[in-house]
Amino acid sequence: MLFSLLTFPSSPYFIVPVFLWGLIWGKRWAFILALVLFFLSAQINVLLKEFFQIPMNPSLGLGDTYAFPSGHIQNTTVLWGIIAGAYKKPLLVILITLMMLSNSFAIYKLGYHTVIEIVGGAYIGLIIMAGLFLLLRLRNANHGRP
Repeated sequence: MLFSLLTFPSSPYFIVPVFLWGLIWGKRWAFILALVLFFLSAQINVLLKEFFQIPMNPSLGLGDTYAFPSGHIQNTTVLWGIIAGAYKKPLLVILITLMMLSNSFAIYKLGYHTVIEIVGGAYIGLIIMAGLFLLLRLRNANHGRP
């Protein structure tokens, strides 16, 4: 039961209300950017799963699906990482980091993914975020912004 609760940060029941709040009262640009990159990340994840074709644990009964990289971790790394980067509040960064670590531990303990699949998902999510922040820096440098 506890491990199922720890997967909540990657659940639509958590993501949708938080992002609706963000679109209405938060830094709207950050939430829109996070959602756009979330959908881009999901497409990249599908392509990578088709490329590697590492099957999910058959005991989960999920059919012919692939496990590497973990889509839950990759996509939520992008989603929550962009929000953490936009707000730049140390407490929020710590909270999001703990949330992601507990989510990763929970999906490992529940048997959905191995450590390699989780680390692979986080790594690819970080690469997508790094690419975004690099593009934003280049754009700002070309427009004379800090």
